[in-house]
Amino acid sequence: MARADYVGSEYGLDRLTAGIQTTSKAIRMLLYRNDLTHDELVKLSRWCNPWGETWLSTSQVSYLRTAGLKKAGPQTLDALGQLNLRLAKAAGDKSPLVLGLPDFGPMPSSPRLPDEPFFLKHSESKEPLDAGGLYMMWLGRLVPEGLEADGHISDMEARKLSAVISSIVQGWARDKNLTIGQAMDKALAFYEVDEKRRQNRLKAVVVGFEVFTGEELSEELADLGKLLGGLDGSGPIAASDVRERLYRSPKD
Repeated sequence: MARADYVGSEYGLDRLTAGIQTTSKAIRMLLYRNDLTHDELVKLSRWCNPWGETWLSTSQVSYLRTAGLKKAGPQTLDALGQLNLRLAKAAGDKSPLVLGLPDFGPMPSSPRLPDEPFFLKHSESKEPLDAGGLYMMWLGRLVPEGLEADGHISDMEARKLSAVISSIVQGWARDKNLTIGQAMDKALAFYEVDEKRRQNRLKAVVVGFEVFTGEELSEELADLGKLLGGLDGSGPIAASDVRERLYRSPKD
């Protein structure tokens, strides 16, 4: 029986699709919350698996992130599981799976992880997910903690994304041959927020005088989705997709 037929009869294709989408979001969170590029995630994966060939490639990371990988082999899931357990160890997790990891010495100094790295864990047991747990996620039978509605944005991440927002609006102003003042007047029509305090806050971020806090940016995502979609002509961007859109934006 083909895998798609098996999954369709045993779990339902809708569940498989949901699992692939959950995996996509999980990869995005591992990248963005840990401030990692695809290459850096691959580098960590290789360090986590020094005795085998269960490594990730940049193309696998890309396909997983965009939900383009329809068949995740055991090597891929094992590599992700080993990486996730190492991130859990770096975060100070004391689960048996983590305490039983072989000692490979300190993690590479580059890339530099945040003080509290993000890792995937079971929503009920709180145990970090290994390859088996990730396989259940892939099949749509498990959603890791925080992925149902991940709205947490740290102040550090908010500072970074504030700079991207400023770059996008200023780049748009240059393309349109507008001053920043003229650009902001036009951009506020896309922003669709009438509250003067929030308009002025956005202007200050765009000119680089201020940055959003994590709490502010979490609340701004829906309206920023309208702004970004208006600037590039794509139409409103869902709040859940705004962070990824910002991370994909070219930097000045």
